[in-house]
Amino acid sequence: MDDRALRIVVLDGRGDPYADEVTAAVAEALSSEAPADRGRGGGAERGGTPEALLHDADAAVVLDDGSLLRAREAGTPLCVALLPGFDVAWAGDLAEADRVLVAHQMLVGAVVRRGALREHVVVTGPVAPAGFDPAADPDEARRAAGLDHRGPLVLVPGSALEEHGPDSVLIQLGLVSNDAGFLFDVGNDPDAAETLRRLVPIHGLTAWMFAEERGAGRWWALADLVVGRPRGYEIPRALAVGAPLVLLPPGRSDASAVDALEAAGVARDADVLATLAVTIDAALEPAALAEGRDAVRALEVRGSAARVAESVREAWQRRKATGAEGPPRGLPHGLERLPSSRSERPPAGRSSAPPPDEDLEARIDRELAELKKRLD
Repeated sequence: MDDRALRIVVLDGRGDPYADEVTAAVAEALSSEAPADRGRGGGAERGGTPEALLHDADAAVVLDDGSLLRAREAGTPLCVALLPGFDVAWAGDLAEADRVLVAHQMLVGAVVRRGALREHVVVTGPVAPAGFDPAADPDEARRAAGLDHRGPLVLVPGSALEEHGPDSVLIQLGLVSNDAGFLFDVGNDPDAAETLRRLVPIHGLTAWMFAEERGAGRWWALADLVVGRPRGYEIPRALAVGAPLVLLPPGRSDASAVDALEAAGVARDADVLATLAVTIDAALEPAALAEGRDAVRALEVRGSAARVAESVREAWQRRKATGAEGPPRGLPHGLERLPSSRSERPPAGRSSAPPPDEDLEARIDRELAELKKRLD
């Protein structure tokens, strides 16, 4: 089969609204050379349910364990697990994936510990979400947004306020020097917006806020620096717009992400909340900011989706070359319950045999009836 005829599905079943931005970017890169569909667990943006998408798929790019299981049960020949950011949490066994794509070399060990075979792991870089791009002219972007602030702009997602408490975070932001202004992304949370309206004047911040809406990426592109959680959705967004990061105090499960982000030179870690202001000040020093921006550019985030697409096609070609076509479709995955009667339908998503011949059924019924009469 020619690789341009491949049907590739991109799935995420977690119900995470931020995942749509990633699946859109990956599907776009795949569709540039091969038909691609993308979908979510409860439905698909192109073509119906995940089961329908997977019915004729040659390959699936999956962002969560549930979607990997669906693809395996559907008999999809090639299943590629994608971890598009620095969060390597995965509920199931990554050994089920034919290939695992990660954002940074330092995350390889973490996914191997989760079952991935080392030879199946490929570093493709963090995937830039669709709709998030650097400003071509930062000064012009500020003027277009109506911002007359000349100092650096620090973007703070609402998740930071929620996780650490608005007062605690705002106290630290109020201690930041360098004439910094602040952009708050409140997402779809009206309570967070009202909290900021009430508390920002108390702390004397120069600040603006915006909501999650179409085109919100243009506000992210105004940021010189982003404050974020080590494994949060804000990490790939910040990298996509070219902004280095200051990481909020990490939890125990954040170690892999923190190590990789610091090794890449794109983030500084505030080890406790009390050092957040000091860490932001250090990151906003002109030399440090320039160094962070250079490190972000070195990741070539804008090309990551294309590298994902290239890795999927390469995996398919390798599969063909080695003759590893896998088992035929329609075989059970694990223990499959069989129908207990002719009227019972097979489980959803399973392949089913054609309906039995009606004349044959009628003949069997007659023979059973005659046998029963003789026995009586």
